[in-house]
Amino acid sequence: MIGLGLILFMVYREIRFRRSLVSALVVAAFFSSHVQMIRTLSEIWCEGLLYLLVCLLWAWSESSPPEKNSSPQTARSTRLAAACFGQGCLAGLLYLTKGTGLQIAFLYWLVLLFYPRSRRLLPVSIAAFLLTCLPLLAWNYHEFGTPFYNFASTHNMWFDEADEIWYDDPETLPTLATYLQSHSFGEVFTRLSEGLWLEGKMALQLLWSDWRLPEGSSSLAVLIHSTCKAAVFLFMGFGLLTRRSHRPVTTPLAGGFFIALCVGLIPSFGWYARLTNEPRFLMTLMPIGIVLGGRFAADGVDSFRAWLRGKSLSPKVLGWIRKTAVTGGVIWGLSAWFCAQIFLSRTGQAPPPRMPELAREILAKLEQLPSGSTIAFGPSHELPTWMARGDLNWRATPWRTDFDGFEKMLAREQIGYVLVDRETAARRPYLAPLVLSMTPPAGWKPLARIRDAEGFFLLYEKE
Repeated sequence: MIGLGLILFMVYREIRFRRSLVSALVVAAFFSSHVQMIRTLSEIWCEGLLYLLVCLLWAWSESSPPEKNSSPQTARSTRLAAACFGQGCLAGLLYLTKGTGLQIAFLYWLVLLFYPRSRRLLPVSIAAFLLTCLPLLAWNYHEFGTPFYNFASTHNMWFDEADEIWYDDPETLPTLATYLQSHSFGEVFTRLSEGLWLEGKMALQLLWSDWRLPEGSSSLAVLIHSTCKAAVFLFMGFGLLTRRSHRPVTTPLAGGFFIALCVGLIPSFGWYARLTNEPRFLMTLMPIGIVLGGRFAADGVDSFRAWLRGKSLSPKVLGWIRKTAVTGGVIWGLSAWFCAQIFLSRTGQAPPPRMPELAREILAKLEQLPSGSTIAFGPSHELPTWMARGDLNWRATPWRTDFDGFEKMLAREQIGYVLVDRETAARRPYLAPLVLSMTPPAGWKPLARIRDAEGFFLLYEKE
């Protein structure tokens, strides 16, 4: 529903405020057949809400009262103050959605500094932001000693490898200070440049390769879709080349905000790419980027029409061109619709997910544990821990340690139970004493040993 709301909002806004059917068509066509965007919006991530809120904040900035306005001074100031307050609340919702929201809010405030009237009302926006996310700030201060604590920016950004997330002792987690002490300028530059290169390739993939029909579409449908994609980008380029002859593609404030987002977010995504290079990060910028691209395409279509009129072509030729364009658009839309119906029918025929009997048995054993028990388990994909009792606590086994270090971690964190399966045993060789021997080490009590052809689960209590 969030994804549908995002698409409908962008399309409605292009038709209602820009009066541009071409840009609305580009936005609708792009997001309705973009496999990565559809996949991300259909998964349980916070990104879908993040995309919507970023798009709303950008659209609101585009609709903000201009610095120079003919309306009375008092009315103009009141409207601007209300807009700043509302945008601050929206920025607060962004921060509540994901830690990246704080960075987005900071970039927006940075852009406001370049506009004198908005600069004077910047405290209003910041106050609205703090008021909106006050519960989170209070919780962070109570639990971590700082209101803006975020694990990803405090520690995760400074990992050298993704598996460092499975840490042993929280006291050993890296921070910005420890990272700069242990890495040279050359290492920092290499990581950032490699990440930016990966983000560049990811951008090309998102803009072209992932804008496609579902798997199994006919060759004719794919050919028509690819031809229409090429035409869209061709008109975008034509619109850029003839930019001076059209109205501004957006307002200075909204344009500056989008540039600030690109300059501020892409390097951080590139830095993070060594740990995980997923398209969902870069797609934060896609809704705004595609809206602007659609407006350039609309300008390109207008310029092409003007060029045709200047050539004094016969009405018959102009009619043939118009009919060809309309027919191509109808065929494109119908082919995409039929392929979407095929995709939906195949999805509806897919069998529901099946839980292996092995997992059912171990979940039944876990039901017998005392209330509030903590279990060391994973990382693994073989057991849906969310289906276990809600009062059970889960702690992943640490990376790069030995069996003695593992036992020390259990004692330090007062963890009483350990669950080992096939994937955990493969990723944590130091757990071999619990897996390979029928006689457990001293101080370990076996509670369950469940095996079949698909794998195994071993549940131990640490005495």
